[in-house]
Amino acid sequence: VSITAGALSFLLVYLGLPLFQSLITDKFNLPLTLIINFRVSLVVALIAVIGPVIMIIPQLVEITELRPLSLLQNIPAQKIKSWVYITWLVSSIIIFWGLTIWQSHSIKIASIFTGSLIALVVLFRLINNLILFFLEKLSRNLNLEFKHALRGLTRKAASTSLVFTTMSLATMVLSLLPHIKNSIINEIKPAQESQIPSLFLFDIQP
Repeated sequence: VSITAGALSFLLVYLGLPLFQSLITDKFNLPLTLIINFRVSLVVALIAVIGPVIMIIPQLVEITELRPLSLLQNIPAQKIKSWVYITWLVSSIIIFWGLTIWQSHSIKIASIFTGSLIALVVLFRLINNLILFFLEKLSRNLNLEFKHALRGLTRKAASTSLVFTTMSLATMVLSLLPHIKNSIINEIKPAQESQIPSLFLFDIQP
């Protein structure tokens, strides 16, 4: 699945590259040339294939530690995370931090970005838990259909939290794109009212 998704992404980017180049050149008047080289393609391909494999490690750990007999008994799920899960979490953060250092060429910027992202994930998880808590209280006073729908969210807190956090981060990134675009344009493209000389005079003496 990862290889197929990566191949489709490369195909779409390759086909859409002329359109993106015309938008940057004609609409925004920016002296930028979009290219796809082998090094970047290789790195993106590795991330596209290895990333999902790393992401499913917690599910694989839960499957290996699952006892089929416990599914038929009234035994609550264990909330204590194993050392494998903790190792996976720390390793994933270190790998992501290393990628940000490689892209930004700055340990300070990479650390701030990684720390901010972790703080946002924790914040969204807390907000999600608060919403689920109120939904659980609210479902007691509703009819059967609404109660069943809300309990489907509150009883599967892990999957609900994952979807909520992912959608929140995606929405935040989409809302930041216009601000990032304006910042890049203001840094690269000079303002119209700025005093930029259009004529140079060289006084060459005999």
